[in-house]
Amino acid sequence: MRSAFRSGFVGVLGLPNVGKSSWLNGLVDADVSIVTPFAQTTRGRVMGIWTSDEAQLVFLDTPGWLAPHYLLQSHMLKAAQRAIQDADMLLYIVDIQARLADVEQDALSAAQARGCPVLLLANKADLVAQKKQGAHLAYWQKAVSFAEVAAVSALDKGDIARIRQRIIAALPEGPAYYPADQLSDKSERYLAAEKIRAQVLRHYRAEVPYSTHVWVSDFVHDKDLLRIRAILYVERPSQQGILIGQKGRALRALGIAARQDLSAFFQKKVYLETTVKVLANWRKRHEALKYLGL
Repeated sequence: MRSAFRSGFVGVLGLPNVGKSSWLNGLVDADVSIVTPFAQTTRGRVMGIWTSDEAQLVFLDTPGWLAPHYLLQSHMLKAAQRAIQDADMLLYIVDIQARLADVEQDALSAAQARGCPVLLLANKADLVAQKKQGAHLAYWQKAVSFAEVAAVSALDKGDIARIRQRIIAALPEGPAYYPADQLSDKSERYLAAEKIRAQVLRHYRAEVPYSTHVWVSDFVHDKDLLRIRAILYVERPSQQGILIGQKGRALRALGIAARQDLSAFFQKKVYLETTVKVLANWRKRHEALKYLGL
């Protein structure tokens, strides 16, 4: 007899740069959230959807939990808070070698109050010798006593498959919420903008990547070509100069890398045009965030 179909929403939480987006992409088996080695890569809630004959899992990737210092970060924190309330189950991701940070107390208190199953993934276990993992797991089990704890690596496909099955077992019986072939709630235009922003994070340093927002103004599928026009908004003229670089070299290098990534993602030849504009202090102004759709 075939088992009942299960479905539900799974919130993915944790501090910045612990591997949330890597786990989302692994569990969905598609690159729906950008991954870089840098903290605060994810700015809004990104939904990833995995569907099989037995279940549909809807993952809610969130910005890293932090104490906000400006308006954009306040919006990011609210996105993470909403994910807790919307979830049927929570994945709380930590670095296995880290220790509980003060800023995490609010997140964990909210997760415990939600009353749904919580699975704590002690990530990056591949960086720790097997004989030392037990001590780290014991620490996390004591620190977050209401959660089930597992040592995992987002690079291990076996771990991904195991955690996916554990999630299915914890979710209630229910219908599929989305078509079986849908991987995200985000549009292709949004995903293209995120692919370009990922390259900004990889090519530039200091505050410039965090002061940059990518807006795709044109996104047109021709028969054999995808035409994309993107505006990169920064907060100050000095940042505009850094993004463009001497004689435009930095922006050209960014465009080449972004075009290659976009072509691989969309499986199509891409024409990409980029311009850089200044929108003063956009991260700190309500009207600017509204204008940028944030």
